Amino acid sequence: MRFFFPVNHFPIFRNVGIEPITYKYYDPKTITLACNEFLGTLASAPDRSVILLHACAHNPTGVDPNREQWGQIADVMSQKGHYAFFDCAYQGFASGDLDGDAWAVREFVKRGVPLLICQSFAKNAGLYGERVGALHVVTPSTEIADKVRSQLSVLARSEISNPPAHGARLVTLILNNPELFEQWKEDIKTMAGRIIDMRKELHRLLTEEFKTPGTWNHIVDQIGMFRQETFLSHTHSTLLIYAHFTASLDLTPNKAKP
Repeated sequence: MRFFFPVNHFPIFRNVGIEPITYKYYDPKTITLACNEFLGTLASAPDRSVILLHACAHNPTGVDPNREQWGQIADVMSQKGHYAFFDCAYQGFASGDLDGDAWAVREFVKRGVPLLICQSFAKNAGLYGERVGALHVVTPSTEIADKVRSQLSVLARSEISNPPAHGARLVTLILNNPELFEQWKEDIKTMAGRIIDMRKELHRLLTEEFKTPGTWNHIVDQIGMFRQETFLSHTHSTLLIYAHFTASLDLTPNKAKP
């Protein structure tokens, strides 16, 4: 079994003896998803490989597959018997809609692609210091689910025993209280809207106010908290130099201007 990952998960998996393999995901020439190369990697990978995917708001590129591309990815995964390992850290921060940002995961489940989801509430619930999350494993039967649950219990006991409960209880309260749940969804929509507005403002400044040479549509085409950039150092008017990615969440109207 081989494990194919984007770049920012290496230390986690190497610490447990798994040597990851990178796949081509981002095309710096078009500033979009390198879809053909990515699909080629999936097709050429050994059968039953584990492929780590970002459910939405890809970190660090801000480039998500569209629904048609997700369908193509799911098709190849099914044909090869690959296992999908979804990292879901920014649900709601891509579009402002929890259901919309969960579309890829639900589509894979509908298509019967074997998968697990590592879900985090650290960002979208404002509990970064609590590191609240959940592991969801989708299995084909109740019998297999029971076996998986048993093994996960053994692993949890040996590694962390009992995790801190404060953050988990806060999220449980929000998810199980209809009024709080609706308020949380509105808060997420507000945060996502702010990110989108900052992207639009930066795009406006670069294209309309400063007349910056180049094409800057990727700023509004990319999604979520992160934005991939490529800059040259010899231009006298460059605003950001050698910035591989920047956080749109950190921008304010004042910061957007030099």
